[in-house]
Amino acid sequence: LDFSRPDRKLVETWLRTRSNKREDELQLLLNLTAQAPLAALALAETDGMANRQTLFDNLINLPTNDPVHIAEIWSKMDAAQVLQWMLSWTMDIIRYASTAQTQYLVNQDHQESLQSLARQLNLHGLFELLELIQSAYQLVIRNANIKPQGLFESIAIAWLELRRSQ
Repeated sequence: LDFSRPDRKLVETWLRTRSNKREDELQLLLNLTAQAPLAALALAETDGMANRQTLFDNLINLPTNDPVHIAEIWSKMDAAQVLQWMLSWTMDIIRYASTAQTQYLVNQDHQESLQSLARQLNLHGLFELLELIQSAYQLVIRNANIKPQGLFESIAIAWLELRRSQ
């Protein structure tokens, strides 16, 4: 069986016929879902993008907020999805910090903020943060008996410490 990805133009056309999103929004949805058309459509039809924006805004404004309160907000969202977005943003920051190239960024809608963070944050610290988020993600997807808020508090505090160390 061949499970290769369908032609990108075909996927874009299919998605365009089922969504009222602009072309740039469709591109972003496909990037965020690793070019999976059904996942992109599901993200477009739910409050996922609004939750993603809230999460990103919380992360950017973390130095002026209480990390425990922010973690509480995050814990009301789907934990696996929150961690996937955090992983994606952290990897984009690392990509830009390592290459100074924007064409490799998945989260094109947050490109300027991610570039700014890449210039501010310590690369070694970013890799440590990435490892923390990956560990939390593994716990969540393995259905470990753990409260996501505790994981989110650890991550929020780690983000805050990384931002403050610069």
